[in-house]
Amino acid sequence: MAHLLHATAVCSDAKGILLTGPSGAGKSDLALRLIDHGAVLISDDAVVLEEGYLRAPARLRGKLEVRGVGIVRMPHMAKPVALKLQIALSDSQDVARMPSFEAGEYGCPCLTLNPFEASTPLKVRAAAEQLSALVKAAS
Repeated sequence: MAHLLHATAVCSDAKGILLTGPSGAGKSDLALRLIDHGAVLISDDAVVLEEGYLRAPARLRGKLEVRGVGIVRMPHMAKPVALKLQIALSDSQDVARMPSFEAGEYGCPCLTLNPFEASTPLKVRAAAEQLSALVKAAS
């Protein structure tokens, strides 16, 4: 069954990363910075989650809202990407200093991060790499 989520998603190193939070939380802004660090847009503002895979609704493919600029066209993932990590966006007082990689509401590990810290794109990438290392170690 497909679910339409109010979220933004990018693909980094073949991993689907879902950015969640309320309107204005910084999902699109963080996605833009992740894209600047090599990620590829899956979808902005709404994401279809179906059987563990993320994809864009047809009307949003290749579009990213850049606050202060408007809607811009971006290269995007044409095929669904497996969801591997959820980043829940929050202000810094809610961010755990030493979090665990526990499954969140969408069945994948979920971390809470402040989207507006300069280091957040690097933290997302480090978390995705750490997850890959944990999966390899468990194999």
